Amino acid sequence: MLSLFEGFEAEGRWRGLKTLFIPATMIRADEDRTEVAHAIQSDRYAHLYFGAGDHPILDEEDWARAMELVLNWKDYCITFEVTLNALHYSPAKILSSRNCRIFIGLNITTNLTPDQAQAIEVKLVDTQHAHCFSHENSADLIYLKDKPL
Repeated sequence: MLSLFEGFEAEGRWRGLKTLFIPATMIRADEDRTEVAHAIQSDRYAHLYFGAGDHPILDEEDWARAMELVLNWKDYCITFEVTLNALHYSPAKILSSRNCRIFIGLNITTNLTPDQAQAIEVKLVDTQHAHCFSHENSADLIYLKDKPL
């Protein structure tokens, strides 16, 4: 059974923030959502990470459940890890917010060295633009251990 984890964000612009990691499976059952709500209300965290532990937000229902849990979502830095399909259901207020980010987890079957990872770029294409991203800092490949609550 998956549970909540606390630790420090290891990636991206919120690296180092005390984080509550929330597997999306924990927002699907009522009793688990209650546990998540209590942890969020404890005000112990600067960052909430929905979709942690290789259990991303999958669909529109997951988005709705996550948004219910963060009624005061402007009080936190929030990461939503989603599947590529779930990206289509992203609420507009999340996409335009400065305190929220969306990770699209793409698992690959090849183990990459840091040098190899730097050769990969990701291109997102919308109706008007192409947005290209590269992995310019190999330190992002270093992950910290999280501890269960």
